[in-house]
Amino acid sequence: MIKGIINYDTPEFASFQRIYESIFPKIKTQLSRLSGILKYQMIEYIKLDGKKLAYLCLKDKISEAELLSCLINLLVKPSDDN
Repeated sequence: MIKGIINYDTPEFASFQRIYESIFPKIKTQLSRLSGILKYQMIEYIKLDGKKLAYLCLKDKISEAELLSCLINLLVKPSDDN
């Protein structure tokens, strides 16, 4: 994700989608939810733990905290308030 926008056009994403094809509609719903949460944050770049997200998607409900626990390699934009 870059600035809260998911890049669906990478080879890594295509592979992820193929591997988890059976639950991918649920994964995509959670990715959209995560994008909505992060859209207005000062975050430049985020990588997700796809295996963890897929595992969570096997549950009936996923809390926001669980969803955010899938974030790795977080790069936050410095504040301009100096």
